[in-house]
Amino acid sequence: MNTSASHSRRDSRASVPTPPTPEREHKAQVRTATERGQSQYLAYKPSPDNPYTTLPPPTTSVVQLRFQLAHLDGVYRVVQLPLNYTFATLYKLILFMFGWNGMHAHKARVYSFVEMYSPRGKKAGQIKSYGREVCLDEDGFFMQTRFAEYDVVPKGRTEWSPLQDMDDAEERIDDQDLLVSQVWNPNVDENASWGGCANSEMGVIFEYDFGAAWTVHITMDRDDDFFDTNKPTNRPIMIKDKCKGVPPIEDDADDLGERAPSRKTLPTKFFEPNIFARYMNFDVTTYAGQNELEVHEKAS
Repeated sequence: MNTSASHSRRDSRASVPTPPTPEREHKAQVRTATERGQSQYLAYKPSPDNPYTTLPPPTTSVVQLRFQLAHLDGVYRVVQLPLNYTFATLYKLILFMFGWNGMHAHKARVYSFVEMYSPRGKKAGQIKSYGREVCLDEDGFFMQTRFAEYDVVPKGRTEWSPLQDMDDAEERIDDQDLLVSQVWNPNVDENASWGGCANSEMGVIFEYDFGAAWTVHITMDRDDDFFDTNKPTNRPIMIKDKCKGVPPIEDDADDLGERAPSRKTLPTKFFEPNIFARYMNFDVTTYAGQNELEVHEKAS
């Protein structure tokens, strides 16, 4: 036996680097970012003037919403959150809840007159259609309502943009300038449709990583889910028995995990009362792993 050749082959095999995986790459990003006092979600530190890192003042008015990940059966969150959240805060909440890293473009659209799929079917929680309500005016002519109220984008892209007809336009608005209470409001005359439809018929379609099918449908969990809390709060409450599943690993189109997304678990830490506040302060991060939504503590 040629011993030197055997050692040579063994040394050669040992020198081959282990192929990177999305999970290892993500954890490396977490370590690097936390060592720098930053976050893999945003490239800057928390600041009182930063709408993406600052929670609003405490309030007693909250709403219960359902966040349904479209195109993947059984991945959803039901949350009670303050009505004074901006869409900038809502964006960070979505990243936290689904374990996304925030490195991709995002936008949201607010729609009126939404119709939902059956709550007993595979597409429960998803918006089936949104639209113009066709009706007759007092003179017997057909009239149509606006089908979209806002096109919500990150700061710096505010403009007006036409929709399908010249008669219709939706306002493009910065996500830090639109409140949840401007979409759903206990006074139906003050929701985004100005009383044109019920709060349960208002919906938001949130897109993340355009073209990658990461789409979240946001609607009221039930017809009238507004609450007044006994104590002012600015923290969301995850309804434990109404949160389920975790998306596949981000940026890995071939990976659906060792379990189906709906079978992936959520750790106990995800439901801690202060967890989102800690996330906003970059003390913790979340990651959609192979088997669960991982919650990582900031490196000391």
